Amino acid sequence: KSVSVTVGKEEAVTVKDGSAPYTATAKDTKIATATVKDGKIIIKGVKAGSTSVTVTDKNKKTGTISVTVK
Repeated sequence: KSVSVTVGKEEAVTVKDGSAPYTATAKDTKIATATVKDGKIIIKGVKAGSTSVTVTDKNKKTGTISVTVK
């Protein structure tokens, strides 16, 4: 999955597979941050660039979201 977000804005990503609760970790928090709210991953653009967000579910299954911040 990949998302594009504008600096200062947020994009909500719905997790298709896996079991809640989820955790989300941004690889480079200078580019984007990731939080979990209501079972969705909220990605916020910090500055222009690219990074990835790793999502982990309660069974330790992981997925990656590619993030481009404009």
